[in-house]
Amino acid sequence: MIEHLQKTGGYTSSGLTLNEKNELEALRRDIQKYREMETKEQEKRGDGEHTDSEDDEIMDDHEVKQLEVDIRKKSVMGARSGVSAEVYGKYNDKGDFKPKVIPKSDEQIQRIKLKILQSFLFENLEGKEIDIVINAMDEKTFLPGDTIITQGEKGDVLYIIESGELDCFKTFKDSEPRLVKQYFPGDSFGELALLYNAPRAATVVAKTKCILWSLDRETFNNIVKEASMKKRKQYEAFLKSVDILSGVDAYELGQICDAMKTCNYNDGDYVIKEVCYFI
Repeated sequence: MIEHLQKTGGYTSSGLTLNEKNELEALRRDIQKYREMETKEQEKRGDGEHTDSEDDEIMDDHEVKQLEVDIRKKSVMGARSGVSAEVYGKYNDKGDFKPKVIPKSDEQIQRIKLKILQSFLFENLEGKEIDIVINAMDEKTFLPGDTIITQGEKGDVLYIIESGELDCFKTFKDSEPRLVKQYFPGDSFGELALLYNAPRAATVVAKTKCILWSLDRETFNNIVKEASMKKRKQYEAFLKSVDILSGVDAYELGQICDAMKTCNYNDGDYVIKEVCYFI
C-alpha cells in the first residue's frame, strides 16, 4: 500500500518527490564528473597541486549530504504545510489548558470507561489522562431520526457511542445522500473535525434511541492527541536502539511506531510459545 501511495503521489521511499530525487542524482553525477576531471588535471600538474578556485567549485561528501538533507526538508515542508498549518494552528493551540469537569455518578463513570477502552482513539491514555477525559465528557441522548452531525457544518466535538445504532450518510457531487457506514456501541465519530479543523465529512443520524458521550476539541487536543504524540516519541526512542532497525529512515520508523501496541505481561506469562506437531 505504501509503495502504491508513493507511486500515486509521486514520492519515493525516502520522502523525496521523483523530481527532487532525479535532481539530486543528476547533481551527484555532475559532482562525480567534476571530481574525475579534477583528478586528471592534478595528474597533469602533479599530485597535490591545485587552486583555491577549484576547491570552491567542488563539493565534498559532507556538503553533498547536507544538500540532500536540505532537499528532504523542502520536500517534507512542501508536502505537509497544508495539514500542519491547520493541525498546529490557533484551533489546536494549547494555551493555558484547564480541564473541564462535568459532575457524574460512579455508575456513569464506569459506563464511560468501558466504552473508552473499546475505542482506538484512547488506547494510548494512562490512568490520570483517562480520568481527565471522563470528567470532560457530556452525556447526550438522541431519538430515532435525530441528526447528530451534518455534512459541511463546523464541528467542535467528537462522540463515543454507549448504546444504540446510527447511520452515516455522505453526499457526493450531483447525487443523493448515500449510506456509507453504520455505527454501533463502542464506536466513535467526529474526530476529523477536531484534528484538522475541517467541516464535517458526513451526516450521522440516529437509527435507534442512542446514548452518546461528547468530548470537546480542547480536551481532545490537549489530552488525547498529546498522549498519542508522547507514546510515539517513546516508541521512536526505543526502536532507534534496536540494531536490526538501524538502517530504517525516519519516515519508515514512523510507520512502524504507528503500528505498535503496548502489551502487558505478569511474571510467568508466556510471551511466545513453541508449538510442536507430532505425526
